[in-house]
Amino acid sequence: GLGPLLLYGAGMGRGVVRGRSTRDGAQPDGDGVTIPDLVATVLETLVDRTQVRLLEGLPRSLLATLGEGRPLTPGG
Repeated sequence: GLGPLLLYGAGMGRGVVRGRSTRDGAQPDGDGVTIPDLVATVLETLVDRTQVRLLEGLPRSLLATLGEGRPLTPGG
């Protein structure tokens, strides 16, 4: 499902809002942040994603998520 999420740290600027919803909050309005984007953001902070892709034995679903996501950038 869809819902709000609060992230703290990872070099994100204070008070930065990513994505938006319709006035009633029922649906995304415009480009939203995807699960692969969130995974890419967390991994960008913790590890070198290019090195993770070289590890053997990782599930294909994780590798696909790594290739699909765009890390969120600090600031805005």
